[in-house]
Amino acid sequence: MGIDRTIYLEAYVKIPIQHKDFIRIIKTCGEHENNKGDNFCPICGDEIIEQSFTDKYEMWIDEIIGNENLWSITRDGYMYLFSNIHDCGISTEMNEFYDINSDLIKSKISKFQTLHDLEIKTIESRLGHEVNVCFGFMYEVS
Repeated sequence: MGIDRTIYLEAYVKIPIQHKDFIRIIKTCGEHENNKGDNFCPICGDEIIEQSFTDKYEMWIDEIIGNENLWSITRDGYMYLFSNIHDCGISTEMNEFYDINSDLIKSKISKFQTLHDLEIKTIESRLGHEVNVCFGFMYEVS
């Protein structure tokens, strides 16, 4: 058994997690859920009926943008969207040295904006406002 450590040092877009409504149907007596096919509740004896209600689920980024050019990590109510088609970050491999300066960061952000112009416009259209391309660091252990 082991762990994986991943460092992300790259351009990204941060947006609130997007949700989509769907209709969920359950079988219940009104108090206890029962999906075993019973006609009567084994707990209280009341008749089992179908009830439907609206529920929400967290959307995947490809549902939002219509392609797989971005991938996401969700944390604390936000989706962090990273490039899936090109490296818009700085290598985090061991024993590599980079002088991280403002010009390098600006070039990575510009590259992301150019490569993902269509995806950014689709996201902005869904949210109803402009989004910023940022550059940052995340350390993930899984």
